[in-house]
Amino acid sequence: MISVVMPAYNSAAYISEAIASIRRQTFRDFELIVVDDGSTDDTVKIASAHAAEDARIRVLNCGSANVCVARNMGGREAKYPWIAVMDADDVALPERLEKQMAAVAANPRIAALGTAVYHMIAGRALSVARNGPESEAEFYRRRRAGDDVSVYHPTALMRREIWLQAGGYDVSFKVCEDFELFDRLAAFGTILTLTEPLLYYRVHQGSMSMRLYFAQRMVGRYVTARNKARVRGEPQMSFEEFVSASRQRPLVARLRRWAGDMSNYHYRKAGLHYGEGNYPTALFHLGLSTFLRPDYALPRLWKQRLSPESRHQLRAGRVSM
Repeated sequence: MISVVMPAYNSAAYISEAIASIRRQTFRDFELIVVDDGSTDDTVKIASAHAAEDARIRVLNCGSANVCVARNMGGREAKYPWIAVMDADDVALPERLEKQMAAVAANPRIAALGTAVYHMIAGRALSVARNGPESEAEFYRRRRAGDDVSVYHPTALMRREIWLQAGGYDVSFKVCEDFELFDRLAAFGTILTLTEPLLYYRVHQGSMSMRLYFAQRMVGRYVTARNKARVRGEPQMSFEEFVSASRQRPLVARLRRWAGDMSNYHYRKAGLHYGEGNYPTALFHLGLSTFLRPDYALPRLWKQRLSPESRHQLRAGRVSM
């Protein structure tokens, strides 16, 4: 049994599609908890209309502008032993929950399980993306090296008992709260991912991953540094100490980091403009990304869009609203 937790803030444009995709799941034994985060549009009205039609849906209000507060409220209110993350602007494939539950039933050591995703822009699947350890051997190798063991957050299925032991989301982090949580969950069990795309991950100019991209990168680097310090048995810095130390690094190191961040950012911009049909602008951003870090942009383009496996999965990926 699964409690699906969906935080929502001014999500009227997409939330009906997100909720409908959960209602269409082939796995039927779930509840959906929509936690409104102080919306000023029709988000609550739309979610409440779905709740009136389906007794498995509850709509709560956390009265806060912090998504971690909303996620924690949903997790605490959950009735079932598994918590599935679902964002209000994404679309889950019908078999998502069924296939994830089958995987965790076969492996009691799993603390969290993600899946691959289709990046969806302007209503169509643009690329296939994978993230996270695909085997326990890979999980333990990454853990011993101090490398990250995160999965795509909107696909995560987490064991509620472990989520509670880990303390839920840290409300002091306004971005990258998922990356930080997975780092703590990994102390209690394995974190794995399925290679099959089971979610359409909507990307748009107003998404948090675009608006707060550079802040997310800083938090992500901090969590990685904290984990590597743990492996080496060294003291772990606070986030504020890490930011201060980062600004004092040698100029060459800061320029190298800047080039990597900007390459990633322009690669994302290229995908957005391509998905929207702005091909010259997409090519411009892809060129910038490649110029800054060809060793990042070109392998990523191959893996997400051009490889035979990705092309096959993209042909199979059709958004069904």
